[in-house]
Amino acid sequence: MITNPSNFRDLHDCYDFIEAGHLYRSALPRNLTKQDWDKLYNLGIRYIIDFRSEFERKEDSYECDQRFQHYNWSALKPENGNR
Repeated sequence: MITNPSNFRDLHDCYDFIEAGHLYRSALPRNLTKQDWDKLYNLGIRYIIDFRSEFERKEDSYECDQRFQHYNWSALKPENGNR
């Protein structure tokens, strides 16, 4: 089990705990072609979850294919300390 990860968005230490075919970790899905989105869809992926902060999303945005459900869940604690 991982304790006190420095960046939980980095999953390289978790791969042994993730059931194969249930979670894919990737970089930002920007500039993807229709064929790229088709490949993701054909892999069975249906959800895109962006753990970046609102600031990060504004600085580097992308358009998500309409076949996918897209969620923005910031993984960072806000400067005011609220969760």
